[in-house]
Amino acid sequence: MLTIRQEQLLALEAQANEASEDRLARHAQRFFPTQVAALAEPDLLRYVRQAVAAAQGHGFVTERDICKYLNLMLALGRDFDTAPWARTILGAEHITGPTLRINRLYLKAIELAEAEGTKP
Repeated sequence: MLTIRQEQLLALEAQANEASEDRLARHAQRFFPTQVAALAEPDLLRYVRQAVAAAQGHGFVTERDICKYLNLMLALGRDFDTAPWARTILGAEHITGPTLRINRLYLKAIELAEAEGTKP
């Protein structure tokens, strides 16, 4: 029987996290070039790590949901989650599941941008 030690699991998890961060950074460069243009590679990775931590703090765990959270941060600012509309959605007990919650944040951001005549 194959036995995987705790150190090996931690190393695999670290590699997976690093690969995910790299994919998120490339995504940011591709879809938000203006917002990340001034960031050197280490700063971009730091920003991505902050986004991941913030997203996980709100219960988002899949890379897709975390990517959407990063998109909102890049489009609306690092602290978009402190806006009353975002806090309402993030704290709503009737919105069950993280994917539904991030999709509601997306929809509300689009709705607000359209009402202001801007693009999120």
